[in-house]
Amino acid sequence: ERILPKLASPAILAADNLLSHEDELVEFRERVAAEPRLDATILPIGTGLLVGVYSTEGTPASASAAARVVSKIAASAGSPS
Repeated sequence: ERILPKLASPAILAADNLLSHEDELVEFRERVAAEPRLDATILPIGTGLLVGVYSTEGTPASASAAARVVSKIAASAGSPS
């Protein structure tokens, strides 16, 4: 409720610790799931990374596309350049 009005549209929303703090973040996860302007997924990276695409114009872009990008970044972060 406090974050979304401050975002430009479209925007990517990321939140950490979604798996390591499941009990404390139940309400947050429910709000994310109920928000029609946000398409989000939780990636099993580190302690659990939520990646969402927020859009006020029509249907949000697929969060799975954003998740694929973040997965590639995370995979390359551990490998030498």
